[in-house]
Amino acid sequence: MIPAASVENLKLNVKGIVTQPGDEDYTVSRWSYFAEKSAQFVVFPRDVEDVSTAVKFVREHNLDIAIRGGGHASGGQSSSEGLVIDFSKYMNGASVDPKAKTARVEGGCKGVTLERETIQHGGLSVRLAFRFVAEKELLGLGATLGTCSQVGVVGHLIGGGIGLSIGQYGLALDNLISATVVLADGDVVTANENEHPDLFWGIRGGGGNFGIITEMEIRLHDQRPDLNACTFIYSPDKLPEVIEELSKWRSGQQVDEFISVVFSLNPQKNPVIVLSAYKNSDRSSGEAAFQRFGVLGPLMQMPKQLPFEQFSSLSDPFVSGVSSRLPQGVYIKALTLEIAQAAWDAWHQLVTTTSASASIIMFEHYHYDKLASIASDATAYVHRTKDMMVCINLNYPDRSTCSASEAKKYALEIKHIIDAKANADEPSLCGYPLYADPYSSVTDTDEYARAVFGNNYPRLQEIKKRYDPDQVFNKWFPIRPA
Repeated sequence: MIPAASVENLKLNVKGIVTQPGDEDYTVSRWSYFAEKSAQFVVFPRDVEDVSTAVKFVREHNLDIAIRGGGHASGGQSSSEGLVIDFSKYMNGASVDPKAKTARVEGGCKGVTLERETIQHGGLSVRLAFRFVAEKELLGLGATLGTCSQVGVVGHLIGGGIGLSIGQYGLALDNLISATVVLADGDVVTANENEHPDLFWGIRGGGGNFGIITEMEIRLHDQRPDLNACTFIYSPDKLPEVIEELSKWRSGQQVDEFISVVFSLNPQKNPVIVLSAYKNSDRSSGEAAFQRFGVLGPLMQMPKQLPFEQFSSLSDPFVSGVSSRLPQGVYIKALTLEIAQAAWDAWHQLVTTTSASASIIMFEHYHYDKLASIASDATAYVHRTKDMMVCINLNYPDRSTCSASEAKKYALEIKHIIDAKANADEPSLCGYPLYADPYSSVTDTDEYARAVFGNNYPRLQEIKKRYDPDQVFNKWFPIRPA
């Protein structure tokens, strides 16, 4: 039992809000019901000193701690029955230095917030157009973000950072310049190439294993104000044609192009194939790149020239609101018809025979060459290959009809089916780390941490020993100190 005087002292020393169950501002709501836990305390900090104060309180009273940035993890990484530091109320903004082409991002900033802020800044670019006539176009700035508007920028980056622009600029973590980190003893340090370089290496892929990132400085890039997006919806019988044409497109994919293929039920509860194609270009270039998918006879075709700041919101129909969700990832070399058909059959059985009717499977055709060109030990993120990411997202609209263990069972069953077709010789244990929620919070073994971090794990153990030997931060693929 924590003395009332200690709690009162915490409240007096925090400039933000310290809440307990029953208080007006108290909340433990998350993107997935599976991730919700009733915390003793939820602290909404206003600055880094508040975070340090909360960490010292946790250590003094031997409490478990979790950090909520975007609240988008389904494995419970941002939840605790002890104390939660929640950045969502106050520390959720971003500021841009247009001259330096950098942004400072607070711990609770979401992707959509950063998109809207960066695109406002930039300048004129001169290019040679038809018949060598010089034309000017207005550019903004953009960050290397994911494809979901509500994901926290910090969590996305420190776990990897896959997104639309990886073909041009690499992972989000490859664009980190500096971070302010609160350590396990409450000390505040700066991590960059010159200060605490080992910590800087570790947080780029090692997640929150070493401390709490309250602010980051990231590199920005020139970004046109709009991009081309086209969604094609096909009936199930078109699967062979879609996969064949997709393979042809993939062989000549440009660095500014991305396609996702999703198996989903439409609003009428009919199974469909949703192919969403994006090109960071003008309308004519985008339509030329993707017109090949329009001749396949889609049920619907929806082309548009989209403002850049609306890009990540396109996935909102699949990911908005709160429900019982659990993603699981798997890597494949390429999407063949055999793999696609096996995945379709397993997914279709799931959504038609269980209450997980909102579940999807997504095959993500990013341009992976830039990611793979960087050495696997350049940062803690080890999976520097051209393997394609697949996301199996279990989704139960009604929280009363499921359990996390049931969702995990079904997710892993589909993963194993895909693995059997794609990776029979060497199954991928976890897939993309940010899609591996069934494994991410396991604490009784470091088997999954070793799988996710690969050959970088021993170095991460040494960093853990230096910065968090007591394993205070243990919510995402917990690393055991050397």
